[in-house]
Amino acid sequence: MGLRLHTPIRPIAPVRGWLNSGPVDVARSEGPATLIHFWGLSCPFCKEQMPSVRRWIEQFGPRGLRVIGVHTPLTRDDQDDVMVERMVRALALRHPIALDQEGEAASAYQVDAVPTYFIYDRDRLLRYRHTGYQAEKPVERMIERILNEAEHQAAGGRPAA
Repeated sequence: MGLRLHTPIRPIAPVRGWLNSGPVDVARSEGPATLIHFWGLSCPFCKEQMPSVRRWIEQFGPRGLRVIGVHTPLTRDDQDDVMVERMVRALALRHPIALDQEGEAASAYQVDAVPTYFIYDRDRLLRYRHTGYQAEKPVERMIERILNEAEHQAAGGRPAA
């Protein structure tokens, strides 16, 4: 079933560790939009979509998008932290990535397949979830929408309906 829209953001813990950063408190107010991206080492769709994740960071990061990755193993081989770290380097990923090797964060987020994307607004409420392939366009549209809403509000406009 998955998390319902407007569900508050959940902690990403406990996890085995973090790549590219120390522990991240996802509930800490930081920017108008947060993208949490669950992926797996052996997932071909995950690898195909990583260039889009990097592009979103480059394109929307300056506008306040925060991206947090969560590696969730699909197979026993995916539980090898060294292999995950090699893949992160090979894919040139620089954003914080939690090693959810036991699947506890995935369970808290009700992730049953990867890739799965969660987009939260400035109030840290879930606005969009997408699981599987063909995520690029709908995820990007929702990021753009949330950032536009935040910019409109910052300029003194009323919240969009």
